[in-house]
Amino acid sequence: MRFQSPISGAFATLALPAIFLAGCGEIEQSFDDEFNAGFTEEYLATCSTELTNNGIGAAAVDSFCDCSVERLTEALSPSELMSVSDEQVETITAPCIDVLIDKDGTLIGTAE
Repeated sequence: MRFQSPISGAFATLALPAIFLAGCGEIEQSFDDEFNAGFTEEYLATCSTELTNNGIGAAAVDSFCDCSVERLTEALSPSELMSVSDEQVETITAPCIDVLIDKDGTLIGTAE
């Protein structure tokens, strides 16, 4: 009969969950990255359409939408983005409005 050390058994008992959890972290990061990529794509398309339909020119649209999606994905986790309210979006993206407003307070970049 072969004797197994309790230490090796304990190591195996602790190592397997640690390996599993390390894998979960990688899976979670992969999910976050893929979610953020999909969110960014969808947000940019919707943002661009909304602003363009309201007469905002392409340069201002791109600047505002890029700024907005960057601020949102930096400020909120994927799970938070799934349930973000309009008020939260407005608060987080408020600094991006500057690209749409001229120094005298008028809307810039309007399509002609």
